[in-house]
Amino acid sequence: LQYRIQYFFDTMRTFFYLVSLFIFAGCAGPRLQNESSNFAQELVPESIRVSGKHAPSVRAFFNGGLIYTCLLKPTAENVLVYDWEETATQGSLTFDNDLGYGRHEGPSYTWRLGTTILQGALIASWSGNSRSDAPWNLYQATAAVGDTSLARALWIQRLETTGGAIPTVACTSAQVGHTHAVSAQAYFIFWQKV
Repeated sequence: LQYRIQYFFDTMRTFFYLVSLFIFAGCAGPRLQNESSNFAQELVPESIRVSGKHAPSVRAFFNGGLIYTCLLKPTAENVLVYDWEETATQGSLTFDNDLGYGRHEGPSYTWRLGTTILQGALIASWSGNSRSDAPWNLYQATAAVGDTSLARALWIQRLETTGGAIPTVACTSAQVGHTHAVSAQAYFIFWQKV
C-alpha cells in the first residue's frame, strides 16, 4: 500500500510539473542560430552522424520535458545496476521556414506537424561524458503519414541539448519505477535522402 501511495504521488508530481512546463513553454522562444550551424556533421560526434547521402529537410526547436524512470538495468559487462533512463518526452516543436508548430511526445519517439506523424527508433546516443544535459541522439524513422517535409525524414538527430539532465536523486531498489520530470530544450534535425 505504501508503494502504491508513493507511486500515485510521484505520478501526480510528474503530471503537474509537465503541465507547468507547457504553460510556460510559449515564454521561451526558439534560440535559432544561423541556418547551417547545426547541420554541419563534422561538428557532430561520429556515433550519431548522418551520412553524406542525406540532406537536412527541416529543423525544429524543442521546448518541454523529459521523463526519467528509475530502473534496474544491465551494464555492458552484464552487471545489473540501478540507474535513471529517459522513458518519455513531452514538448512543443517550433519548425523553421514558417512551417508552424508541432509536438514531440511519448516513449515511442513521435514527432507531429499538422496531420503529419513521424515515428522513430533510438539508434545511438552521445553524452559527451557529462550528465549535466540530456544526451544528443540519433533516431531512424520507422513510420510516417502525411504530406509535409517531416514525412520524408529517414533520420532524426537531437542536438544542442540544454537541460534535461539525468536526475541527481539516487536511483535505488526503493525507487524502482518512480519517475522524475526534467525541463529540456534541444534542436531536432530531420534528414531525407538526397
